[in-house]
Amino acid sequence: MDLTLSNLVDLIEGVGVIASLIFVGFQIRANTKQSRLKNWEAMIDRFINHHATLMEITNSEIISKGRKKFNSLNDQEKIIFDAYYYNTILAYEVIVVTAENQVHKQDLLKMPQMHLNDIFSYPGAREWYMQKDRPHSPLMQKFMDSLIKEPN
Repeated sequence: MDLTLSNLVDLIEGVGVIASLIFVGFQIRANTKQSRLKNWEAMIDRFINHHATLMEITNSEIISKGRKKFNSLNDQEKIIFDAYYYNTILAYEVIVVTAENQVHKQDLLKMPQMHLNDIFSYPGAREWYMQKDRPHSPLMQKFMDSLIKEPN
């Protein structure tokens, strides 16, 4: 092989392109990790803000009363109960849908499964859920149906 200046330049350019691609790969990987962390932080903030509604004693009393028997709530209390639990389910829907394509899917599903099982261990929460037709993704609907059908 005859190493001319032109061949040397081509070799250096090729090495430069490969080095650039490796660098871009590392940058994409770092950005992906950072993005996942930000998404997780946003999810935690959402749960903190959502559960803070129970810090207000009136809301806490309504949830407690509705857990026992949803139909014992008046119309205004039903709105608060509905909003609280529907928002809880929507927050977990993000995790369920995200988990579908993850290698550690079962680990990701443990938290929503444990918490939603706890919610639906209350007869009033089950009564509330069965009375409403709610739009969910097909994945979440399948997940919720499996929880509702399971004995607690």
